[in-house]
Amino acid sequence: MGILDKLRPQPKWKHQDAAVRLEAIRELDDALELAALAEHDPDPRVRRAAIAKISDSDTLGRISAGDADQDTRYKAADRLLALATTGDAGEPSALAATRALTDPKRLSLIARSDAAEAVRADALGRTTDERALGAIARNAKHENSAASALDRLTDASELLEVALNSDHKDIAVRAFERIAGGSTDVAHLRTDVADIKLDLRTLREKMDARFDSLKDAITSAKIWALLLYFALAASTFGTMARAFGWI
Repeated sequence: MGILDKLRPQPKWKHQDAAVRLEAIRELDDALELAALAEHDPDPRVRRAAIAKISDSDTLGRISAGDADQDTRYKAADRLLALATTGDAGEPSALAATRALTDPKRLSLIARSDAAEAVRADALGRTTDERALGAIARNAKHENSAASALDRLTDASELLEVALNSDHKDIAVRAFERIAGGSTDVAHLRTDVADIKLDLRTLREKMDARFDSLKDAITSAKIWALLLYFALAASTFGTMARAFGWI
């Protein structure tokens, strides 16, 4: 670096003080400089602040996968999720953001969202976790996404959850048909239902017994209260009679 370069004022985002760099990010609009700060600044606070202002999926993907700071990785993954689902970035950018994600939870959120169909399809295609597929089949905003998730679902418990709780009536009916048609372990489901019924019956019997005991206790309390009332009334009447010379 020459003498003139040393004398030339350095931009604030290159300042040695992290607090100065953090403040400078508010005014910085250079996408390349922001990306460099997000990926390479030594202070995680500065990296996270820069992440909020960048849209490059490749950079965000590298950060979400490899940053040393967990909060910074999550910040980058959440930024990718926002780019994929808000619709502000356009479909190509949303698709690139989705492909940069590997987290099953966030991929499930994209598949359940109101994102573009190609974006939802990509997220769903890379979702393999049965619970995540069940959540998509139950709660996807678009029925075609729910149907695609249901087609790939094999877990008996998750199928039952879809049949009972899907936001889409047709999806719930299809899940019931798969259960009834034996495409899953129906015997296992029936055993689960029988166990639930037995637990409910036992609970009801316990509640009935407690209620009967409570009724007996209330009846006894009423009898004692009535006897006490008569005793107090008799005592009061006797006191009044003696006071007025009736006896």
